[in-house]
Amino acid sequence: TVSAGGLTVAAAGGTASTTGSGVITIAGGTANDGTIAVGGSTLSAGNVSGTGTISTTNGIINATGTIATLSVTTGATVNGGASLVISNAIAGNPDMTLTGVVTMAGAMGTLSSAGALTLNGDITTTGDAAFAGITGGGHSLSVGGNAAFGGIATNLATLSVTGTSAINTTGITATGTQLYTGNVTLGAGATLTATTVTTQGTVAGGGNSLTITGNAVFGNGIGDTVTGVLNLSVSGATSV
Repeated sequence: TVSAGGLTVAAAGGTASTTGSGVITIAGGTANDGTIAVGGSTLSAGNVSGTGTISTTNGIINATGTIATLSVTTGATVNGGASLVISNAIAGNPDMTLTGVVTMAGAMGTLSSAGALTLNGDITTTGDAAFAGITGGGHSLSVGGNAAFGGIATNLATLSVTGTSAINTTGITATGTQLYTGNVTLGAGATLTATTVTTQGTVAGGGNSLTITGNAVFGNGIGDTVTGVLNLSVSGATSV
């Protein structure tokens, strides 16, 4: 365990690193213009600032403030506390688990967000994703696996899900299109707002209502049924 009242990595080439699996606690501000290499350890840092990089192989990052670049090798658990902004897009498709209030973007493997997620760029995943709530910021979200929406999603540009979609929230809003390639299940009465909402599998309502604000395309095959929907409303054109 390493504890410090504050940490400054001033030079662009400067590095603070650990290869262990312990805990690094920085109680004061963390000014980073170089690289903080966490490895598989846990980093707890408040008021992060600077233009530098925090890197981890599969560690835990508990931080507030702004991380310019977060470099993740295989996966990371990130707790953003009251507010954490990751300025540059995540790369390399690592698996990410988020809690707290996090603003981020990038290319990930799997993504589990139990807190409030804000997009500052597009997000893509190659695997499954789960969300407690999304503020899209005018950016797009593309899930390459199954998706679970547990909270309201607002101001997305576009939304696409390759696998199944569990919509357990009252609203998903996009300024462009929403595409659900796999089967959709409703766990709550939901309003989907988009230019066009397209489902290419079955829709199982579970006794809940579905409102689509925009055009709707239901299915692209004979077996793509819509069942168990209490009330169905579409404001625009409908294709079945």
